[in-house]
Amino acid sequence: MTDYTVRELMDKALEGLLLPGEDITESVLAQASHRQRRRRSVAVAASAAGLATVAGLAVLLPQVANGATDRKPGPATLTAPPVAATHPTATRPAVDPASVVAGLLPAGSGRIVKIKDEPPTPAPPGTPAVTVWPTSRLAGTYLIVRNGRTAAVVIQSYDPKARPVQRSMGGDISGVCNETPATWNCKESNLPGGVQVIETTEPAGAWAQTAGVVSTVSVSYPDGRFISVDAMAGTGGLRDTSFGPGWATPPLDRAQLLAFTENPVWFR
Repeated sequence: MTDYTVRELMDKALEGLLLPGEDITESVLAQASHRQRRRRSVAVAASAAGLATVAGLAVLLPQVANGATDRKPGPATLTAPPVAATHPTATRPAVDPASVVAGLLPAGSGRIVKIKDEPPTPAPPGTPAVTVWPTSRLAGTYLIVRNGRTAAVVIQSYDPKARPVQRSMGGDISGVCNETPATWNCKESNLPGGVQVIETTEPAGAWAQTAGVVSTVSVSYPDGRFISVDAMAGTGGLRDTSFGPGWATPPLDRAQLLAFTENPVWFR
């Protein structure tokens, strides 16, 4: 039978069948490779199960060999401690800062986006250059977007033990409430252990002309650590560009903002 005859018979056998519209060679190879990997995984799992069974028998066999078949069965004991794994533990990747903040906000707050810090304003001619201080990886400005409206949380922190060295801030913050307008609803607290807390709420327009209500909590620790968090209903004054309309109120009330700021995650 000639090649032409074979091809002709195959053409007739395929009459009326819908042929695929694309080359399926790559798809077939990919499926075959996938099946091969699955077989290999099953084989490894089976080998592991077999080794576990052998290990179990190795515990029981010495009792049988010593004529212990007529004794009451007791709990199996290992004659040697298990060998510790020699492989180094893989380092877990750092959690994304926006995910950390999202996990500390109330459920359903919205989409959290950390925006890049603006570059420092160049120093005027003849003046010392502006120092760019390192900051904590969690410090920065986070937008909270929900239903087309945007609020914000601004985090600033200082840790004297951080390396490279950060810009010093904080210190004794007592008496701050005596220096701010009464409309800021300022509250000062001295907690056990020398911790100082300042809570303020500024009305719309006080923080910036186009910003909404802004609540701030600042915490100063006796070991020099300091953190301040602004919860902003709007985003006016953060950037030259607009992030859209703001919220009616800040994304955290005073109690929530205090718990948010006092969380130890900021200094880990």
